Parts: sequence; C-alpha cells; structure tokens
Amino acid sequence: MLGVVLKTSLEVWGGTSLFFSLLLVVGILRLRKSRPTPPAQWPPIVILRPCEGNEPGLYENLRSSIDAPYPGPRRVFLLVPSASDPAYPTLAQVAQHAPPEVPVEVLLTRPEARHNRKVAQLAMGLSRSTEPIIITADSDVRMGDSDLPTLVSMVCGAPTSSVSKQAVGIAFASPVEEAPRTRWDRVSAALVGGSAQNFMALYGLYRLIGGVPSMAGALLAISRRALSEIGDFQGVRTILGEDYELARRLCEAGYSVELSPLPARCSDGGRSLRGVIARVGRWLMVVRAQRPLLLLTYPIFMAATPPLVLASLFLRTPRLSLFACALWSSRTLLSYLLRRAQGLRPTVLQSALEVLSAELLLWAGLGKALATRQVSWRGYRFRIARGGHMIPEAQSPPVRT
Repeated sequence: MLGVVLKTSLEVWGGTSLFFSLLLVVGILRLRKSRPTPPAQWPPIVILRPCEGNEPGLYENLRSSIDAPYPGPRRVFLLVPSASDPAYPTLAQVAQHAPPEVPVEVLLTRPEARHNRKVAQLAMGLSRSTEPIIITADSDVRMGDSDLPTLVSMVCGAPTSSVSKQAVGIAFASPVEEAPRTRWDRVSAALVGGSAQNFMALYGLYRLIGGVPSMAGALLAISRRALSEIGDFQGVRTILGEDYELARRLCEAGYSVELSPLPARCSDGGRSLRGVIARVGRWLMVVRAQRPLLLLTYPIFMAATPPLVLASLFLRTPRLSLFACALWSSRTLLSYLLRRAQGLRPTVLQSALEVLSAELLLWAGLGKALATRQVSWRGYRFRIARGGHMIPEAQSPPVRT
C-alpha cells in the first residue's frame, strides 16, 4: 500500500512539473524578440554604477558605461562607499580617462549599515541627477552596443505585454554569467542562464498568467516620474530584494514592467562551491521573506528533474519513467531555447547536463534559505525579517559570495 502511494505521489509530482515546464517553454516562444521602436527624440540619461570592493574586469565593466553607444546625452555616476574602498582607485581611473562629452563623477555614498548598500548608493546618485531616464547597472555588468538604446526605447515607448496596457515604468535585462573561471561558476551560469530560474523564462510565464513579474536588478532603465510615484529608491532602502519590490510597487501604481530582448552580460566569477550556494541561498531568502508561498513551489516545479529521474531509475514504473523522461526533455528544450536567445549554440547534451547541475544547485540553495534567516553580503551580515527587511548584525570579514 505504501509503495502504491509513493509511486502515485511521484507520478503526480512528475505530471505537474511537466505541465509547468511546458508553460515556461510556451511563454518563451510567445515572447517578442524584435527590438522596440526608438523614440522620436532620445532623452538625456544618467547611468548609476554602484560599486563596493574590487573584482575582475571592473575597469572594463565601468568603462562600458562610457563606450556603449547611445544617441542622446548621458552622464555617469560611479558610486562607492568611501575613498578607502578597494574599488575606488579603479573608479577614479575610469573618471580620469572619460571623454569630455560623457561627464563621469565618482560619488562617495557612505551608506548606513542598516540599509541595503546598493540601494543606498543608488539613492545618492538619484538625488544628484535630474535626467528623466535612470539606468542602473551592477558593477559586474558589461554593457553591449545595443543595451542602452534598447532599454531607453522600451521605457519611452508603449508596453509590449498583453497583460498590461499602462505606461512603461521600468525595463530590465535578464542576467547571464559569462567567462566562468571555476567549475562552480559554470554551475552558477547554468542556473542563471539556462534553467527555470532564468528571468526570461519567468517573464514569459508572467505574460501567460499575469501577476507581478520577477525582475532582475542587474541592468535596468526606469522612468524618473514612475520612480518618484513609488517613493524613489528611499522607499526600498532596507529591503534585500529591492528589484522585486520595485516591480511590485510599479505594478500597483499602474505601470508596466518590460523585459529587454537583450541579456545583461555579467563577467564576475571565481567563486567556490560554498560561495555559489551562499549566493543562491541569498536569492531564495528574498523569495522566502517577500513571497513565502512561492518558495513552496520550488521543490515541486523548479527543481523536480533530478529527484524524479533518480526515482524513475530505482522504481522502474512505466508511467513515472515516462513523466521523468518528458520532464527532463522539456527542461532540456527550455535550456536550449534560453541559450539560443543569448546568442549561444549549445548541444542537446550540454543543455541536458545544465538542467541537472542547475537544479541540484537550486536544491542546495533552498536548503540554505530554509536553514537560516541570516545572509552575508559584501562583508556584512544581516537577519532578514518578514517583507525582506534587513536587520544588521555584526560586521564580518569580507566574504566573496
């Protein structure tokens, strides 16, 4: 009797996960891949680059804010906590070598310990600017030739989503991790770029069923008017998952959240297994604190392939084997489509292996997120309260996560 219940439960799990996987594939296929229509006149933009600590490729990443083509005027603020920060010499070098047509200024932000340090830096940059369009980019993002025109065109244009017909408040790019330097970087890249956790996949699902889209804050453009209506960056300065909170507030204010057809290319790397798990655990801590019911769906929908494949090999029941094979195949197709959209040409075998490694990492991160409410970020430890609010604890030595 117990064996029958177990087999039936696994088959139901396999069926529901397969249905979810097929929804993700359909959502991706329905996404518009064409570039948005450019505005009649390109507005002035300000680019905010929050930095803390040195990292590989930092100069090239920041320099891309200057070199990336944009038809209109721009200004760049490089944001750093203090002149003693290891990143400061690099920021000063970028500002010193900037051409006169692109003003670049280094701002010392001195964020409070109780704040989300990235958001506190963005708030400082916002207060020093007046441009109608704000671009924010993490320090590990390297901008491409079409990133700025595409994002600005989306914010200045009409929404592409059938879910919303409101004005566009924000446009974001789904991050992908490039140039991995360790085997664990490659596993992390598989999760971010080629799994159900990918933001392009999640946005395609949002287009199908509605709700509040999951948004990544690595590279985005936001309307100053829309941002001011939801309390600016100050309104989310104590929240760990500020990107999701911004998307939620903009949707509640009647604005559309749009996904760029171009990815945000991140060049950071060199992480250990412990560091990769800690980072994924921090991401899932955001889900636990700000969308707790959604976290319950992760074992069912997001990371079901490895346990179901393993169970099918042991139990050898025809229906479970069919579900497990179909699920793995659909997730392989999902990974393949995502990688193709990023300009890559993976083999089917590479996509299939990416699925298993990514979902195993997701299980490890889920365990981390459920085991503690503490996160470490840039050498600071926080306890995460309900709603994602950050409560500072003792400062720890810098930890690479």
